[in-house]
Amino acid sequence: GSLAFSQVLPYKRTGSLIVSDTSNDAVYRLTDFNLDGDYNDLSEIIVFFDDNGNGVANGFKATADARGYVYVSDTTNDIIWRLIDLNGDGDAQDAGESNVYIDLTNASGVAISAVNGITFDSRNEMWLVNAGSSGLDDFIALCVDNNPNDGDCNDPGEIQVHFEGLIGGRLGAPFGAIIAPLGDPATDWLLVCD
Repeated sequence: GSLAFSQVLPYKRTGSLIVSDTSNDAVYRLTDFNLDGDYNDLSEIIVFFDDNGNGVANGFKATADARGYVYVSDTTNDIIWRLIDLNGDGDAQDAGESNVYIDLTNASGVAISAVNGITFDSRNEMWLVNAGSSGLDDFIALCVDNNPNDGDCNDPGEIQVHFEGLIGGRLGAPFGAIIAPLGDPATDWLLVCD
């Protein structure tokens, strides 16, 4: 099949891009190895992550944090993957290079169902935008891993909803988010497309 790019993400400024592909249920790494200005050569597109063939069902919103981890929302299984290439082989398929960062069954009790936006503020804290199916589950949440040794945001209190569509006025179907960092976390702007 052909690639249907849902989002392209610059990766570590090395000339590589990370692309989440909803049609092929995979995350790809594109690198312009021959420096001809495109990624059209076969060796320039590799699978970065597909859960070792199991797929990232409807993988959406590839986003990186300041530490180099890549986060991808799996909107079919209602999870967010955290990925990193630890051994330098160009993918995140090896042991210890991927984990479920947020699960639908997280202990904070926040039911993610269709994360359409992931961004990071100047403190490297994750903000996510959820566009649920009923309008009752549209929200914006802050996710902070209070137990960094476990590598996820599935513990109690680690996901905090800061805006609910039903209470704050229906968002419609929030889609995408970006932080406009102003250098001070108190003055950062969270921009959400609706």
